[in-house]
Amino acid sequence: MLRCLVVMLGLLIDALSLLGPAQAQNETMPSVRTALNPLVYGHLPIMLAKDRGYFAEQNINVVVNRYNGSSTTQMPLVARGDLDIVPVVAGPGLFNAPAQGFDIKVIGLQDDTQAGWNDATWVIVRKDLWDSGAIKTIADLKGRTIDAGPDGSPVNALMRGTLTKAGLTTADVKMSTRLATPADWLAALHNNAVDALSAVEPIASQLVKQGIGVKLVSPHDVLSWYPSAYYVASSDYIRNNRATTVAFLRAIVKAEQDIVRGGPVWSSELVKVLSDWSRMSEDDIRTIPTPPYYGGNGTVAASRLGSEQDFWAALGLVKQRVDPAAILDTTPMQEAHSSLGIN
Repeated sequence: MLRCLVVMLGLLIDALSLLGPAQAQNETMPSVRTALNPLVYGHLPIMLAKDRGYFAEQNINVVVNRYNGSSTTQMPLVARGDLDIVPVVAGPGLFNAPAQGFDIKVIGLQDDTQAGWNDATWVIVRKDLWDSGAIKTIADLKGRTIDAGPDGSPVNALMRGTLTKAGLTTADVKMSTRLATPADWLAALHNNAVDALSAVEPIASQLVKQGIGVKLVSPHDVLSWYPSAYYVASSDYIRNNRATTVAFLRAIVKAEQDIVRGGPVWSSELVKVLSDWSRMSEDDIRTIPTPPYYGGNGTVAASRLGSEQDFWAALGLVKQRVDPAAILDTTPMQEAHSSLGIN
């Protein structure tokens, strides 16, 4: 069964760049080039806004490029002008960008955390250890073999935050940072290679469904800030395409409001949207407890960026600190809010 799951996931990931909703082209509208990994369900607002025609309503043609892996790979493309507005995680690369000569601005928040809504990252423990009572709390991770995922990633931040919340350090566990793919997570748990690991949705819920893992904690439980993704654009793009930037954010916020209005449940429409984009089955999507939470309407606080930078700087991954306000431009989102009647 494991081999079949790994093969299926491999085929799914290989096909992502070729499959998905057709990209309508309209030469009369200004185009916005964005990018997403269709397996990252936090990108749901882009998918929904595209499918419901919210971008077209704003008279913009959003061209969605698909990629596999981490969103950090997209940041150089934004800096070079090959992409316009893209959601990326606030890893070390975002804060190191100014020192590397990249003038990238954060213009909006993607998903957030909220009680009752499912988070996008989870610490997963082996089900046999859960069932035996060997691991029931984060304090039980002491002395255990764990994998935190690649340094600088949201899953890594979650595992490190979990240890800190439990009063533990990396010296109290046997921690690696080598597992980065769904196939890695499946194999590691199935083969008892680790006792716990960090994983992203929808794979986290799939590990539970397959009976090899149990969700222990998410960022809502252990971090004062949420390792989410932010919408970013270059300063040049914002300056030269102000109206288009605001229009893009208006459509995103409208889609976010639709999701939140529906509550922490999967509507048939949202399931279909995510299934069409990701090529996951609707049954697999329904194993995820809820959609992500977007109740903040995309608002970003400099203090939050500061907390994230502090976290990575403490690990030595941010070499030259920046003023969070210097990489944040809230004015396009404020304009979007104003036109939508959001105070």
